[in-house]
Amino acid sequence: MERAKIEDFDYVVPDSFVTLGTKRSLKKKYPDYQIKEMKDGFFVLTRGILCNVTVSWNEGMKTFNVKEEILELYNRKRMTEALFEKFREDLNEDEYQIWIDGNGQCVIKLT
Repeated sequence: MERAKIEDFDYVVPDSFVTLGTKRSLKKKYPDYQIKEMKDGFFVLTRGILCNVTVSWNEGMKTFNVKEEILELYNRKRMTEALFEKFREDLNEDEYQIWIDGNGQCVIKLT
């Protein structure tokens, strides 16, 4: 495992919209969205909160959505922007560290 360097934090608010297209093309164009079919080719696309952390290490750079990990670390059921900011502060103060495992996945550890 290798310790990752934090490059960026990004809290993305939930979003939804209606669009026209095919389910296949929309899945490709909007991979972070859930797609619900209405009728006549119209779809409702919804996306929940994203808690993105971009990290770099010897092998490169990658962005991870760490929402579920944050909820687990703080024993919470609902993500808020304040909780994300608390996580950011704790990372900056080295209370938690982000490591990259051999498969290129992030692991958050308590220091």
